[in-house]
Amino acid sequence: MINVLLMLLMTRLAKDALLPTFVACALMLGLLWLLQSLRFLDFVVNKGFGLGTFLSFTLLMIPRLLEIVWPLSVFAGATYALRRWQDDNELVAMLSAGISFRRIFIPLFIVGLMAVLVGLLNSWLLLPRSMTAFKDMQHTLRNEQGHLLLEEGIFNQVGDNLMVYVNNRKGNQAFNGLLVHDTRESGRPVTWLAKQGSLSRTEAGTPVLVLEDGMRQSLTEKRVEMLQFGKHTLDISTQFGEENTAPRMRASEEYGWSELSSAALTSDKLRAEWHKRLVWPLASLLAVFVAAGWLLRTPLPRQSSNVLVTGAVVTYVVVWVALLALLNMTKDGMLNAIMAQWALLALLPPACYLLMGRRS
Repeated sequence: MINVLLMLLMTRLAKDALLPTFVACALMLGLLWLLQSLRFLDFVVNKGFGLGTFLSFTLLMIPRLLEIVWPLSVFAGATYALRRWQDDNELVAMLSAGISFRRIFIPLFIVGLMAVLVGLLNSWLLLPRSMTAFKDMQHTLRNEQGHLLLEEGIFNQVGDNLMVYVNNRKGNQAFNGLLVHDTRESGRPVTWLAKQGSLSRTEAGTPVLVLEDGMRQSLTEKRVEMLQFGKHTLDISTQFGEENTAPRMRASEEYGWSELSSAALTSDKLRAEWHKRLVWPLASLLAVFVAAGWLLRTPLPRQSSNVLVTGAVVTYVVVWVALLALLNMTKDGMLNAIMAQWALLALLPPACYLLMGRRS
């Protein structure tokens, strides 16, 4: 009978932890995604990006955001479930039935293992693919579709020595009323005025600005030269899109398991990325241990659970910030930081496990 009761209670505790975990994850992920998306909203309003491109571009950031949000969500779910059981005196009832604190911890431990599995799938499967697509789209928008970056009614700085003013746009590739100020030739600035123009590429892939029906004005030490033209092609490869002529360098987030495991032996940056892909999923299991270490214990008479919840929150926030700081330090290849983060993951769970069942 006790075993049946224990199984039912374990199932209920796991459900009580899972639902708030997903709710907290959805809320935090949505908030972070919204804050990150606001940075790109200007590209839709002023620079000609379509809404579909905007959504595709920003949704690719979700696996990266989930990597940070997921451990916090697991901690929120475990803390909510244990506090609820504290306030409803269900822990006292389970203890009276002869069930120990460490047996009560089993369903939370299973939830933690499931959270680690979700984190590993996100880190090693979803994150590399999403970051590759995100970087490819970012590279395309910056270099191959750079015309989208020319805003109407302002002076657009293209590189260090070229400035373009667009009166209004005709779609994404054509413009009406252009002024181009070119200072690439030292001591001889050139100003181009054109009724219309467009950005395109040559057969070799070189970006050019095509000006039509305009005037060219150049300034020398002795005189001002003016020339009218019907059509002129202005080479802007030295200012705009030159990064597109070279292959794009892969970011560390784009490497898969096999590539990253082999490359981590030769690069400090990739070694740090390899450790990060393991540490953040394991931080979800650490969240369960911290919550249980504080809340799976016998409360004092008339003691509010707020004290235990506050202790758990402060502890995990400190641990989470410490892990984040150590992970940032490992980007420079600091071996001590790598050892410190693994020591934290190894020592804190046993300490929390020993605290279970002790009086508050």
